[in-house]
Amino acid sequence: MGRNSLIAIPGIGSAFHVQAIVTNGGFEYTHKDTGTHKPGERCKGCKKCIEACPTSAILEGGRIDPNKCLRAISEKDPVPYEYEALLGSRLLGCDVCQSVCPVNCCFDPLPEPEYPLKALLNGEITELKYAIGPNYARVNKLKKKASVVAANLDRQDLLEDIRQQCEADDASVAAAMKHALERLEEHK
Repeated sequence: MGRNSLIAIPGIGSAFHVQAIVTNGGFEYTHKDTGTHKPGERCKGCKKCIEACPTSAILEGGRIDPNKCLRAISEKDPVPYEYEALLGSRLLGCDVCQSVCPVNCCFDPLPEPEYPLKALLNGEITELKYAIGPNYARVNKLKKKASVVAANLDRQDLLEDIRQQCEADDASVAAAMKHALERLEEHK
């Protein structure tokens, strides 16, 4: 496990998802070359993830402050206003710590895809549902995330779509859209 709290597999790196680990015991951290080690020890003197983290969420000992981590924050509902701009165009959160980690050096980082914001704002999520999985592809959640990204990217072309969603039946969607509308109108 690295400083960024992610498990890395030799030859694969840390860019993978574990769906579940069921155990009643603890984990022993081992590496064939170095023997047992503690979180962050395999990183030796490297602190690239700590230095690159936009919110300083990576703590010593392989721990993350979930109240600062943009990946964790992006799952909050709603995303706290003070973190919205830091998300930039990232609809699904942040992976900066993975992109700078040397254990992932053999892999080209995937570019942040251009999401169909107009479609997402209008609840059309079928295309994205298969890419990110049904557990993450919730219509109202994606509408709110799309409104944050639209405001971050100053997408004035989406003002009318956002304005229409300000009258959404779901109060949290309406509030997110009103906030995005305010942010966009500030930039007019």
